[in-house]
Amino acid sequence: MSTAAVDPIAFVRGTVTPMANLTFPFVTSIVGIMSTSGGEHVGSAVRCMLGGQRVLVTAKHVADQAAEAPLGGGYTIVRGAPPAQLPREPVLVDAARDLAIFSVDSTGTGDIEWWPQDEIDTDPQARAHDYLFLHGFPGARARFLFGDQHNRSLPYGVMERNDDLPLDTRPHEFGMDYDPNNLLLESGTTADFVDPRGLSGAAVWRIGAYKRSASAWRPQDGRLVGIVTRWNADKRVLLATGAEHLLRLVNGAHG
Repeated sequence: MSTAAVDPIAFVRGTVTPMANLTFPFVTSIVGIMSTSGGEHVGSAVRCMLGGQRVLVTAKHVADQAAEAPLGGGYTIVRGAPPAQLPREPVLVDAARDLAIFSVDSTGTGDIEWWPQDEIDTDPQARAHDYLFLHGFPGARARFLFGDQHNRSLPYGVMERNDDLPLDTRPHEFGMDYDPNNLLLESGTTADFVDPRGLSGAAVWRIGAYKRSASAWRPQDGRLVGIVTRWNADKRVLLATGAEHLLRLVNGAHG
């Protein structure tokens, strides 16, 4: 009995919604709190359990921008609710690789989910040969209404890009194509362009299809592989710091 071959394009497009459902509980928006009734989305973050602590991981420049707001930085917990206050300072910072980690153990986050450290992958080869999935909050989809923040996340799937990268791409970074001419919906039709500003700090996963058959794939096979740090509009590419540097930062603090 023969088995029909799986269309690889249809397969990877079909992973976007399952991966979005899996990762949405872990993504958050970082805001600058301008007043008791308003704020400004400045970037994204991911909730993780690292070194035995509940933390928010984001880009350092996002943390810095949020701290400059009149009432400091905040982060979203419950959809449609006001943001919670960020701690004044991150507990760990890697300025060279644009990473910041905030401890939020004491902020009353209840049953919010946290991405486990043992599901973070540091293998660049696996990342380069797998389909990548980014999930964060672009500023174009964030707004305050009557003191509450309302966001629409952006789930986005793409392969790692190795060609025509910006000249200032650094060894710790990897690229992902974000070209308005190449953006497609799961149906294969052209998607509207969403300005990616505000995605800095968002997590990148590989879906876990590397060395695994399409029929055996599950969204739970996904592994976090990086943190978005910048967008180069000229090259139409998002750049991210590899997760190996995130774990090195954490392990160095607990070594």
